[in-house]
Amino acid sequence: MNSLKVLKNRYTFPEAVERAVDFRPPIVHGDRQLFTEYAQAAERYTQIISGLKTVCRNFLDFQITPPPLDAFEAAAAALPYSDTRELMQHRIRQAISALAEALDIPQLGRVTWADRESCRFTYFEVQRDRGILRNTVRRIAHQHDVVKARQHKLPATEVVIPKRGLEIISAIPAPLKRYTRVITGLEVRRQAREDSSREESTWLAQALARGKRQLTQTKTTAAVGLAAAGSALVSGFSTLLSAVTAPVAIADPAIVIGEVCLYGWEN
Repeated sequence: MNSLKVLKNRYTFPEAVERAVDFRPPIVHGDRQLFTEYAQAAERYTQIISGLKTVCRNFLDFQITPPPLDAFEAAAAALPYSDTRELMQHRIRQAISALAEALDIPQLGRVTWADRESCRFTYFEVQRDRGILRNTVRRIAHQHDVVKARQHKLPATEVVIPKRGLEIISAIPAPLKRYTRVITGLEVRRQAREDSSREESTWLAQALARGKRQLTQTKTTAAVGLAAAGSALVSGFSTLLSAVTAPVAIADPAIVIGEVCLYGWEN
């Protein structure tokens, strides 16, 4: 089975996105076809960034603002055909590079390879402890060392994927699914720590706050409320509580796109 072969060709995240955008300028001179191909590539890029924004917001508890891929003005058609083609390719690669940079942040996991069959991947799990007025949101950082790593293309039916993993896969934009992999292997070491925590108001607390503001219109009260909210946001992501390391030997999958690790679990 192809899905059980040792990893040989691994795409970086920018390479995966560039292949998913799939800009194919015609070899034979043709402005109409060239601009059509660019428009279709731009549409796929928009679909990709929209899907990644959803994944980050709904599953990783942070938001990104990736750069758009702008349309070309009519003046571009006045350039020599080869110049227009190269300009389009350059603009696409610039946008992809900026997207990769936007995702190069501590909140997003990574996979690094020691050799063709050994890797270390990190991923973040968001946990919510729900209360009446406030929810506590914890971000748990996981780091796993894996040997005998194998690659599985989606849908990776031979791998047991938990509900959250299936939800993340479902949210991955369609053009990128072809380059998304489920990595499996034998976990030999793991580390887990609480990376950060913060509190968020429930809908009831927000409703009570709105009612209080309607009854109390003084600037002093408003200023105190803003200061309290601001201090909560500043202190929310500064807590590092514990780290646990343990030697293990169990099956250990992860969902990756290039070097970006979206999620992991233990079977």
